[in-house]
Amino acid sequence: MKIGVISDTHSDRAGAIPHILKEFKKRNVDIIVHCGDIEIQHIGPDTFGDFEVFCALNQEQLEKPAFENALKNPPPNWTFTIPNQRVIDVHHVRCYVGHKRSYEFLFSPETEFEKTLESLRKDYDGLRWVFAGHSHQQVCFQAHLISFVNPGAIEAALDGYEFAIVAPDSGQIIFCRIPKTNPVENPFSIGVISDSLNISKLDIDFWRKLKKEFED
Repeated sequence: MKIGVISDTHSDRAGAIPHILKEFKKRNVDIIVHCGDIEIQHIGPDTFGDFEVFCALNQEQLEKPAFENALKNPPPNWTFTIPNQRVIDVHHVRCYVGHKRSYEFLFSPETEFEKTLESLRKDYDGLRWVFAGHSHQQVCFQAHLISFVNPGAIEAALDGYEFAIVAPDSGQIIFCRIPKTNPVENPFSIGVISDSLNISKLDIDFWRKLKKEFED
């Protein structure tokens, strides 16, 4: 089994998600883990197709009716985690799927973060992987029998679109980045005029000349 790990898709203004899914299919990914900061319009098969998705929701989202309804009526093949209920079995692999754990990695001494992971492992027997996002930075930290992975960000990453692929059986972690793509919508120009009043009486060729200016 291979797990495609993503995070921080936000509004995906550049339309990066389809490119990530193409990479996942090319690399034989079976399951997607989404580490949070997802918009409601991306929850469902229209975005992630037939992939099974395990997705973290944060407390702020749970206070919004649309996300509350998604939690109560999840789309097919979707499983959500919420604060204080982050540990789930991704098929035969026990994982922590959250969002803000990366801040503990960034702002705690390494020894303290290692203790945090060890504490989670003791509280949840068999816990092997801790996935989180939020910081928009790719991170891997390995403690005894447990690994922490931040896949980076899809939107507003340092450069390009970031994700990770994890093979739980072998313990392999691959961090990936693909270059930024052109926006999915074609750019367009807008011509603005104001106070034309009786310009057509003063210059009968005005509109014809303006049309040519806009076309150029």
